[in-house]
Amino acid sequence: MGEEITAEALDEMISADDRMVLNAPPGDVLISIKIRVSVKPSTSGLTIFGYTTPRVIEPVAIGGGVSEVELPFIRPSIWVERLPGVTTYSITTLERRDRR
Repeated sequence: MGEEITAEALDEMISADDRMVLNAPPGDVLISIKIRVSVKPSTSGLTIFGYTTPRVIEPVAIGGGVSEVELPFIRPSIWVERLPGVTTYSITTLERRDRR
């Protein structure tokens, strides 16, 4: 049987352009995080990666322009991969749903 991969090891395996932590209190157990994303030009896009379970990282595709998206992530740490043509982007946390 193989070795178990830790969350820290998974973090290091992600190859993305940027890593950031969304605005959420430390230690919160999240259900999802709603964000507003602005991507220029509108013909480009992003892929955002995050934890959907303690050991599973999944992608969410975001098109160009401005959109509000609910990310199904349980941790506020995300990785952002810029698709070809992206000149600038911004991400703002709007709200979060936590398990309380």
